[in-house]
Amino acid sequence: MRAPVCPYRDEEEGSIEDLAAQRMKVLLENSLGRCGTGTVNGFSFENSFEFPRPQSSIPLGCLSSFVDTSFDPKYIADLRNQLDSQRKETDHLTKQLLSDSFSYHTVPRSSHGSHQFQTQTKSAFSTYPSQTLNRKSLDSLPSSHLEKSLKDSQEQIIELRKKLQEVTDSSDQQKRQFRQTVEDLKSKLHETIHNRDAVLDLRQKESNSQELLIHKLQSALTQLQDHNKLQEEALVSASKQLDSMKHVNEMNETALSQISCILLTREKGHGHTYFKSDLINGQNTSILVHTLERCLRDLDNDIVTKSKRLTERIKYEG
Repeated sequence: MRAPVCPYRDEEEGSIEDLAAQRMKVLLENSLGRCGTGTVNGFSFENSFEFPRPQSSIPLGCLSSFVDTSFDPKYIADLRNQLDSQRKETDHLTKQLLSDSFSYHTVPRSSHGSHQFQTQTKSAFSTYPSQTLNRKSLDSLPSSHLEKSLKDSQEQIIELRKKLQEVTDSSDQQKRQFRQTVEDLKSKLHETIHNRDAVLDLRQKESNSQELLIHKLQSALTQLQDHNKLQEEALVSASKQLDSMKHVNEMNETALSQISCILLTREKGHGHTYFKSDLINGQNTSILVHTLERCLRDLDNDIVTKSKRLTERIKYEG
């Protein structure tokens, strides 16, 4: 016998579908909100992917405050665990809906034609407190709706897993790039340090060679200063000797002048010159010596002659 048609059948079917769709939307919005705003090691994935965001009756402002902006490997593992929990919860919800649908034909209806129950659900991706949803009694649902809802949920889970895998691959790629960049920077730093050490060694060698050259130049300068000092002392001594020689020369010239005057007086006294060729005033120093010698000889002869005369005169008078 065919079961009687409940007047609230259409309304109950719509309520169950709305409830399942609303629950899936909340779960997907929470998971997509976390995936869309994650970061991996400082690299933002906020604009890397565009996720489909189904419309929900729950305001997004209530969910955004609980979105975790960190996207580290630990968070990825938590996200994977939460996806598994979501899949299990979806399977459990599907089984519960199927069991409620099958029990609708066997369990008698209440006077109001519906069963009132409350379920307290908490999303695997949610961080806000669990909410209590009041649902009407479940009526028999077509298997096509359940299969479609289950298929959509599985497709969304697969898509989320793909996105998670893409994010994980991108994170691994970023880590490899960071490691390569760090290695490159290390090699460049090592090369820079090596070049710096080479430049410092070259500068040290140049500084040592310049210091040695400066020391040699200072030694040569000291020697030149000593030699110059000796030359200055020799010059001063030569100047003193020259002054002394000038003084002696002046004295000699004075003596020669006096001798010349005496010889000139002697010539005037005799009335003849000692040398017929030159006068005394015109004679040079070498001839003046001979003139003086002749003058002295003549003087000796005169003395001898006068002595003889004086002796003869004394003898004659005596």
